[in-house]
Amino acid sequence: WVIPLVTEELFIAATKHTNGNQTKAAKMLGISRGHFRCKQDKFKLKNIESVPV
Repeated sequence: WVIPLVTEELFIAATKHTNGNQTKAAKMLGISRGHFRCKQDKFKLKNIESVPV
């Protein structure tokens, strides 16, 4: 159960670091934008403020 927590934190960090730019965040994580959006929905990350990490 540790991996899902770490994964969620990586998605949060990527989202913040790219100021919410899904394409850049997905590229940073090495995944497709579609996969990123799927995980974004799963982790409910749409309301994350664009705060630099």
